[in-house]
Amino acid sequence: MITDEYVDYVEAVDPAICNSIGFLRMVGMNLLRQIDGEAVPVSVSAGTSSEVDVQSGGLNMNIASMQGLGLASYPETLDDQATPYLEKSYDLLAGSYPHDETDLVLVIDNRNSVAYPVLENLGFDTKSVESIAFDDIVGTELRLIDNDDYYVQTPAGNFMPGTDYGAMYDAENSVTLRISGIVRLKPDVTRGLVGNGVAYSDKLVQRICDNAGDSAIVNAQQAATHNVITMEPLDETAKPMMLAYL
Repeated sequence: MITDEYVDYVEAVDPAICNSIGFLRMVGMNLLRQIDGEAVPVSVSAGTSSEVDVQSGGLNMNIASMQGLGLASYPETLDDQATPYLEKSYDLLAGSYPHDETDLVLVIDNRNSVAYPVLENLGFDTKSVESIAFDDIVGTELRLIDNDDYYVQTPAGNFMPGTDYGAMYDAENSVTLRISGIVRLKPDVTRGLVGNGVAYSDKLVQRICDNAGDSAIVNAQQAATHNVITMEPLDETAKPMMLAYL
């Protein structure tokens, strides 16, 4: 089990020994995108996936470990003077490298392609087109919705995702994320550490975790032995995964 003390130790490593650190964290993202004037749910994917099926406790949804759960964060450079990992290992094909924690990048393969679900989940029409121009992707904005704006507690006491996407999109606590650029692994780099798809900063993941930790649904789930969405029992294995999803 990885402890907070171990993470602190890793983060304090001498940059002369290791100049970048990447974390694999499970985290759910409540995302909306405005398409044709209407806010609709979307999600981010990160290419290669290894699915974790969270069925226990009645939560019938597949959580892909590399699709939308925060395992696509790129390594952070420990030395502020050093070249960031993405700039060192990936060519910029359009837009710009990420500079803020709210900047996302689309990572494509050496054929300048990405899996259909990556773009479909972002709300792009992939069924009636053969290709999508880079310029149509760069600058795409998503809204990250706070748990307290996304989930609604029902009279029965459980929580359900709300349906007033317009109100969520305009909520004060919602944060705008933007695809700043499109990158591809450099030819001389043998193996990239970031999966093809949408990649983001670990600082963004930490921000989501910190905000979610104070939300009503997470507080309720921490105190409960059942799934606060389905109201079915959770075992010791499923509860931490449910909390990570929330």
